[in-house]
Amino acid sequence: MANNLAGTVRTVWEKGLQAINRKDFQGMRITDAKFSNWKGLGTIKFGKQAKTTGGALNNYFDAITKSPIVTTNESFTPDIIRYTAIEVSLDDTVHSYIDPKGQYLVDTKEYFASEREKAIFSEAYARADNIFDDGDLKTATNTGAGNPFVFSEANSYEVLVGIRTKLTKALVPNHNRWLILWPDETGELLLSDRFAKSTVEAEKRLNTGIVAVATGMEIIESNNLIDLAGVRHCLAGQGKPVSFGWVIAPKVFVSSIDENTEKFTGVIKATEKFGVKVFDQGAQNLMDVQVKTA
Repeated sequence: MANNLAGTVRTVWEKGLQAINRKDFQGMRITDAKFSNWKGLGTIKFGKQAKTTGGALNNYFDAITKSPIVTTNESFTPDIIRYTAIEVSLDDTVHSYIDPKGQYLVDTKEYFASEREKAIFSEAYARADNIFDDGDLKTATNTGAGNPFVFSEANSYEVLVGIRTKLTKALVPNHNRWLILWPDETGELLLSDRFAKSTVEAEKRLNTGIVAVATGMEIIESNNLIDLAGVRHCLAGQGKPVSFGWVIAPKVFVSSIDENTEKFTGVIKATEKFGVKVFDQGAQNLMDVQVKTA
């Protein structure tokens, strides 16, 4: 009796695709994520409450003005679809010394995670209310304000302090702050005297993928930041300002060789559908850190 491999593989693979544990992908750290399959629904709603403001009194006999509680259901429709697919022949399945199906699982997990992260970072920098550029440094590196700055070993700690200061002036809460850097910027930072001699921080990097906690910010490294027209858009912010929604979580479909009536091959394909959105409250807590590329 022939083995019904397709059904077994489908269950195992879907479970594997749901577990995104690779520390290389950091985009999900900054998202308010909704992971689910919403059958028949195309829109995801995120409930928001407007901030309460106060006023001044001349004395306690004056009348006060009460602030209304304003709530909104901000929503978006996920419209990003990604897929992978391979064709496997009888030889591939039976005689090959490699495991094409297993490698497909690994590659698909990485591809999906990478695509999510690119979408998250792209939306985040485009919607950031705050910008940190060459004009925010004490000594300009690229003709001043309005231009990206050159990140170097010499000015790396000044950049961290400058980002911290600008976030504070923009009234961004000082807890749960983070800064995401490209590996080139991370390398310059680690060469500075502030970090080069820290054995404790080096051990933390190896275990968690987090570079360091400095000037009140968790510093994270990613390969998926947006690099566009000579500007690398690193990101700083607080909390989870990006909303992420899955409408279709990763799904795997397997057609076996027995099911193919035309040739001795089977097809394995996977897909997912998701969306990313930064609402106004999230944009207030985001900073686009504009670094000049070499």
